[in-house]
Amino acid sequence: MSKVNAAVFGNSESYSKPKTIEYHRARVEVKPALSYPEMLAFVDFVVDACFDKEMGTYRPELCDFAIRYAVIEMYTNIELPEDDSDRYDIVYGNEELFHKIIGVINDAQFNAMADAIDKKIDALVEANANEILQNMNALYNTVIGLVDMFNKQFEGIDEDDLKKMVNAIANSNLDETKFVESYMDNKNK
Repeated sequence: MSKVNAAVFGNSESYSKPKTIEYHRARVEVKPALSYPEMLAFVDFVVDACFDKEMGTYRPELCDFAIRYAVIEMYTNIELPEDDSDRYDIVYGNEELFHKIIGVINDAQFNAMADAIDKKIDALVEANANEILQNMNALYNTVIGLVDMFNKQFEGIDEDDLKKMVNAIANSNLDETKFVESYMDNKNK
């Protein structure tokens, strides 16, 4: 099978040439498609917005807002305010505008990005869960190791000596030299 040069199909200029929609007497330009770097940035922005960076937790309540915000920000010439509450009001207070924008956007690209967002979020949530499990296992093994170490260190010390030692520590009447000597004497028994 012979290859066909893709140049015969033309460039993507007409594919991504902005279309104008009217909304509240404003002319809004909407790109039908994002470029490859813009598509990657769109997915990364939405995924990042769905996670609390300080806590490392997944925030599903932010995903729809992040998608709608990214659509308006990256597909249109609308300048959104800096304040999150104001952005939220514009994103959800103009449902008709959002649907007009979505009506211009290339469905295949948008659906592929939505699918990529879901998959990336699932992978990150699973990775976070695995990391937590690994940390819990490491903590468990450390505690078991400490218990074993204490059992070995205090082997042969009878209960009364242990009580005296704990009382001495609690009352700050601990003489480190006598403690070490006592420990060594009892260990060698």
